Amino acid sequence: MTMNRYFPEKEAAFWCDPVFISLGEAMLRFTPLYGRLHSSELFHAAAAGSELNVTKAMTSTFGRKSFLITSITDNVIGRLLLAKIRSSGILTDFVTMTPGRIPLYFAEEQLQHQQVALHFDREGSACSLLRKEAWDWKEIFTKSDCRIFHTSAIFCGLGKKTLAIQLNALEAAKKKGCLTSFDLNYRHHIWQEKESNAFAAAIKQLLPLTDILFASASTLGLLLGKIRTNPDNIENTIKETKNIFPDLKLIMATDRKIHPDNRQSLEPFVMVENTIHSISEPGPIVQVRDRIGSGDALAAATLAGLLDNVSPQDLLRQAQAAALLAMTSSGDSLESSKEEIIAFARGNYRDLQR
Repeated sequence: MTMNRYFPEKEAAFWCDPVFISLGEAMLRFTPLYGRLHSSELFHAAAAGSELNVTKAMTSTFGRKSFLITSITDNVIGRLLLAKIRSSGILTDFVTMTPGRIPLYFAEEQLQHQQVALHFDREGSACSLLRKEAWDWKEIFTKSDCRIFHTSAIFCGLGKKTLAIQLNALEAAKKKGCLTSFDLNYRHHIWQEKESNAFAAAIKQLLPLTDILFASASTLGLLLGKIRTNPDNIENTIKETKNIFPDLKLIMATDRKIHPDNRQSLEPFVMVENTIHSISEPGPIVQVRDRIGSGDALAAATLAGLLDNVSPQDLLRQAQAAALLAMTSSGDSLESSKEEIIAFARGNYRDLQR
């Protein structure tokens, strides 16, 4: 294999049959089959969660051997959740079954002219009760032959020890020579009762151990202490982030635009070696059915593109395509194939294939 354009310091053997691992909380999502949350009597249950969504896409869409590391409640509902995770091909060798609750969330699909209702119920979850020594990270990274380790800002805010667990995992991954990936997901319901600077303080400990960062314009602004990041200045915000965290090797940031009639578009920017790349022409505008998980689809497509050593323009277009296609289907996870994503990225999304 030729030298990877994004990480030239890695030898060719590094990219042979790469293994992906993520750390995060797995949840059960309940979506009304009819009506709204407050009136529906029937719900569809699915495995969900940011890191799980990325792992599922890496496995089922991009064909990469992938492990999810999480803790699940040791009861019949926990075993249901574990079965749903395994059904997508995700490897669960390092999943632990422990005391605690199953984290739940309830979410509607996109509604015309109305705000989507969301409700999270994750207090006292198995992950929030974990001890610092929950996993032997040296053993995990040795046994799995991991190449990319991914986690997010959700996990560090769950419990008293989850930040320490994340730091231990990232440190062990770096020592093993893995690439580390971090999604700057901000969840108000997790951080609202903590000190005002708790989110930024936690992230500032994690990013020096991170190679690849995913963020929206708004979450970068939150990290940098800005009330609102002007989308026109997103490139300056990316540069400022790189200046503060110089160890970051790649930053993928997005600007999401809301259009009338439940339509959205998304513009990605990627910084590689201090150069920011973007897509010159406007991207597609899609009809949104369920926008939850679109950022996870973008992250998975980006990581898969890095492994495939595609050009920065192809990386941007495929990441954008994955995010937009994820919005057009139900549920958190990416349901499109790699071939469909590439076709969409090339503009071939109108013709019926027979």
